[in-house]
Amino acid sequence: MKRQGIFYQVFLKDQAILAIPQSPKTITGYAETIREVLHKHLEQLPFKVIERAFIKALLLGQRQDISSNVYEAYKKAGAVHILAISGLHIGILLLILQFILKPLLYFRHGKFVSLVIILCVLWSFAIIAGLSPSVVRAVTMFSLFAIVKVLKRSSNTINTLAVSVFILLLARPGFCFDVGFQLSYAAVASIIIIKPILDSWWHFKNRIFNWFLDLLKVSIAAQIGVLPLSLYYFHQFPGLFFVTNMVVVPFLIIILCLGIATLILVVIHKPQEFLVNSLGRLIQFMNRFVEWIASKETFLFEQISFDLTALVISYLILFWVGIFYHKKTFKNLMILGVCILNFQVFVQQLPALTSKNSFVVFHKTRHSVFGFQFNQRLEIHHDLDALNNQRMLEDYKIGAAIKTQSTDSIQRLYKIDDKLLLVVDSLGIYNIKSVNPQWVLLRQSPKINLNRLIDSLQPEFIIWDGSNYKTYQERWKKTCTTKNIRFHQTSEKGAFLVRY
Repeated sequence: MKRQGIFYQVFLKDQAILAIPQSPKTITGYAETIREVLHKHLEQLPFKVIERAFIKALLLGQRQDISSNVYEAYKKAGAVHILAISGLHIGILLLILQFILKPLLYFRHGKFVSLVIILCVLWSFAIIAGLSPSVVRAVTMFSLFAIVKVLKRSSNTINTLAVSVFILLLARPGFCFDVGFQLSYAAVASIIIIKPILDSWWHFKNRIFNWFLDLLKVSIAAQIGVLPLSLYYFHQFPGLFFVTNMVVVPFLIIILCLGIATLILVVIHKPQEFLVNSLGRLIQFMNRFVEWIASKETFLFEQISFDLTALVISYLILFWVGIFYHKKTFKNLMILGVCILNFQVFVQQLPALTSKNSFVVFHKTRHSVFGFQFNQRLEIHHDLDALNNQRMLEDYKIGAAIKTQSTDSIQRLYKIDDKLLLVVDSLGIYNIKSVNPQWVLLRQSPKINLNRLIDSLQPEFIIWDGSNYKTYQERWKKTCTTKNIRFHQTSEKGAFLVRY
C-alpha cells in the first residue's frame, strides 16, 4: 500500500461525510458526466442485471456491479483479465478502428487522418473509462504502436514497448510496483518474443484454422511470460487457460463491437431489440462457459508457494532459454543449467532445510487464532466454529510453505522458545502460583485491572488480539503507554509473529 502512495486508513461515520456538489469543469468531471448519461440510458434497456454489469465493466471501466461469485469464476478459469479494461480490450478496439478506417488509406494524407482519429478515439475511450492505471498503460502502449505503424519507422517492437514503459514510469514511477503494470508488460513482451518462435514451429494453410492457432499461440506465449508473476502474487495456475482464451477472446471481440454500437445508438436513438438481445445472449453464454471451466477444479492448481527468489530465478531461466534458442553454445547451455539447478535448490530444497519454528497470533474479529509452526508443519489453536475459508491461514500456509496442518484448543500457558506466555481469557484469572510469565496475551475481553496485573506479574510484553472489545483495547493501550510496557495490538499492527 505504501508503494501505491497509501499510508493511512481513516474510518468515518456517515454523519461525518459531507457531499460537496461540483460542476464538471475538468476532463475527469466531463467523463463522469458522460458515464452517468450512458448509465441512465443503459438502465432503460431490457438487459439483465449481470448483462448490464458486464457492459459497464467492459466499456465504462466500472466493475463494482459484478458479483463476487462471477469474479471468482473468471479468476479460476484464468479469464479475470477481461473484466478490467486493459491491453486486450484496447488492442481489440485498435483492430476495429483500423478495419473501419482502412478506406482512408487510399486517399492523400489518409494515413495521417486515420492516425489522428485512432489516437482521439483511444484517449477519449480512456477518459470515459476513468483513466485507470490499466487503461492509461494500454492506451499509451498501443498509441505508440499505431504511430510507429502509420509512420512506417524501422523500429523494433520491443523498442516501442520499452519507450512506452519509459514514458509511463517517467510520469508515474510508482507504476513499477503495480501488479497490473508488471503483468501486462510481461504478457506483451512475452508475446513479442515467444510467438515468432511458436510461428516457426507449426502453422495451418487454412486461414480460419490458422487464426485460431494464432490465438492459441498468443495465449501460450502470454501465459509463459506472466506465469512466474501469477504464481508469486496469486499462488495459483489455471490449467485450462488456453481453452478459456480460445472461446472467450472471440466472444469478447463480438461483445465489444456490439457493445460499442449499443452505446452509440443508445444516445442517438434507441437500439434495435435484436441488437440488445444478441448482446445479452452472448454475455450469458460467455459467463456459462467460464463457470463451466471454473467448475473443473482438477485443472486448477492452487496454494502454490512461490517467493521472490523463485520469481527472479524463473525469469532468469526464461531469459537464458531465449538466449540459448537464438545462440546454441555450450556456454549458454551451462548458464541455463546452473539457473535450473539453482531453482531446484533454492525453491524446492532450501525452504525445507532452513524453515524455523514460529509463533503467530492472527487477527480475527471476535475470535482468537494462534499458530505454531514447526518447520513445515502448522499447529493451529483456535476458538472458531470451523477453519474452512479462513483467508489469513491460507495465506500464511502458502508463504511458509506449510505441508501439514493440525488443530487444538487454546491453552492457558505456552512455552515460546525461552519465553513463557500466559493467556488471560474472559475469566480474568492470572494469579497462578509458581508461574512468572514474560509475555501476557489478553483475549475475549477479560474484566481485569491491567495496572494491577502489570504490578503483580511484571511482564515484559503484552499482546491482545481482535477478540477483545475496542473500548478495552483503547484503555489497555493507555495503561501500557503510561507503564512503559511494550505491547502489540493486532487490530492496528496486524498479526504478531515471532520466529525462534
